[in-house]
Amino acid sequence: MYMKFRKQIFCISLSVLSFILAIVMPYCEGRTNSVWVVPPLLPADLVPYFLLFLSAAILFCYTVGSLIGKRNIIATALMFLVSLLLFFGWSSINRQGLYLLGFRNYAKNILTVEEWRSISRFAQKSIEPGGRLWGPAKTRQNDSEQILWSGFTNHTQIQKLGPP
Repeated sequence: MYMKFRKQIFCISLSVLSFILAIVMPYCEGRTNSVWVVPPLLPADLVPYFLLFLSAAILFCYTVGSLIGKRNIIATALMFLVSLLLFFGWSSINRQGLYLLGFRNYAKNILTVEEWRSISRFAQKSIEPGGRLWGPAKTRQNDSEQILWSGFTNHTQIQKLGPP
């Protein structure tokens, strides 16, 4: 029974594995405080997307072949629909939230309790209640927030985390 669906099962397994990778990769990037790339400098987050697209396209071809041959239509169509669902579900994954979750764990492991306290004291002195301190990518060079960010990095151990 499974032998006649060997190629389709491989494609649907590739889809499920790619979807799982799409969830795990941003978390691991945040956990290592790095952005992964594949040659030629493409974000590694796109690899699961391409694999999902490829497996959905192959399963579409198998579904059309089963419709023409009038055999195993339901099984191949269900596999194609699951693959298509995973392909479109990729866009609903909050990759930034997963990255930040991993980065939060990275920061917890790098900074000590006293360093977190110094960051808290500086923030309480320098930022008004309800205010925000944007990172270096969000501030302009002549802006007062840039001066505040420079003071923040100079007076705390936040620079131990490395560049964002």
